[in-house]
Amino acid sequence: MTKSNKDLKTGNLTFGHKAKIIEHKRNNLKLTHVDLAKWAKKEFHLAKQSSESCISRTLRDGEKYLSISHQDQEIRRTRVVTNEVLEESLVTWVLQKQHQRLIVSSEAIQEQGRRLAERLELEKIPKFSKGWISAFCKRNAFRKFRQHGESGDAPINTPEVQAALAAIKVEIASYEPKDVYNMDETGLFYNMPLIPRLQDNESKDQRKIKL
Repeated sequence: MTKSNKDLKTGNLTFGHKAKIIEHKRNNLKLTHVDLAKWAKKEFHLAKQSSESCISRTLRDGEKYLSISHQDQEIRRTRVVTNEVLEESLVTWVLQKQHQRLIVSSEAIQEQGRRLAERLELEKIPKFSKGWISAFCKRNAFRKFRQHGESGDAPINTPEVQAALAAIKVEIASYEPKDVYNMDETGLFYNMPLIPRLQDNESKDQRKIKL
C-alpha cells in the first residue's frame, strides 16, 4: 500500500539511519551508492532520495555511526559548539549545582549562560533560547523528568546558603516588622508547572541535575 504524504519522513538521514545503511552495505557488498540510496528511501519512508555524495560520506564515516549511542540515534546533524570555553564553563556550573543537590531551572541556566558570555566578552553571543537549552542538554547527555513531592528539597546548611540568609536578615532589619512578610516559593511562582529535572545519562550512581 502506498504511503500517504503525511507518513513520509523528510529531512536529512538520522545517525541511526546511517548506521543501518552501513550495515546493509556490509551485508550486500555489490550494492552501489545509488542502490543504497534507493533502499534507504524505501526502508525509512523518506520523501526524497539521498544523494550519492551523502551515501559516500556515510560509508566513509562508518565507524562513527556504528558506535553512536542509543540516545543519539535520532540526531540528523552534528551541532557545532560556537564557543567551547562557554560550553565547558556552563556544564561545570550545572554539575556543581548537581553536586550541591540544588534546583536549577532552565531560566537559571540560560541566565548563567548570558553572564558567562558577558564575562568572556564573546563577539558572537548565543540567543540562549528554548532551542538552545534543548540542544545544550542533548550535547551534554542531560535528560528531563518530572519532580514530585519533597524529592527536590535542597540542603540549607551549606556556607553559600548560610551567607545568603545572613545577608537577607541584615536587609530585613532595616524594615518595620509590619512590612515584613514570610512566604515560600509557591507564593511567587504559583502559576508555574511542575519542575522538570535533568539527569546525567552517563552517571552510574543516579546523580541528578534538577531543571
